[in-house]
This record gives sequence, structure tokens and C-alpha cells, in this order.
Amino acid sequence: MIKHFVLIYSSSLTNRRLAFKFSSSKAIRSKDLPTTITDDVSLYGFTTHRIFTEDTSIQSIYEKDMFFEEIEWFERYEDFCKFQV
Repeated sequence: MIKHFVLIYSSSLTNRRLAFKFSSSKAIRSKDLPTTITDDVSLYGFTTHRIFTEDTSIQSIYEKDMFFEEIEWFERYEDFCKFQV
């Protein structure tokens, strides 16, 4: 079982939903996440989600919950943060 910690940013100006996921086969603890995540959640208004799937792919997330369709995914947290508008 793979655990995913997902951050989503929704921009009403551009009508885009952007996301970053951190995935692990082990429990995800705050020390495993990028160091600025706690501050960034408040600063940018990210929403957080946890979802469990059978593998690490984004496709597995779509198959588990259609809420995650039509989201632009970022592989690197730093890139995800740069696109906040």
C-alpha cells in the first residue's frame, strides 16, 4: 500500500488546479516532507489530502478518486511553489 500526501493549490484567477504529491510505502511523517511545507500551507492556502493506492503513479490516484482529475502535477516541490499565482 502506497501512502500519498497531496498538496493542491487552486487559482481562481487562472482556473487551474496545481498539485504536488509525496509518496511512500511507509508512514509519512512531517520530517519526511520539505522543510517549508507547514509555513507554505498557510502562506499559499494549499489544501492537503491523504490518499492510499496500490502504486506510486498519479494514474493510481485518479483511479482511486476522480477528484484528482484535471490537476496539473509537479514532480518537485520547488517547481510547484514557483507556480503559485
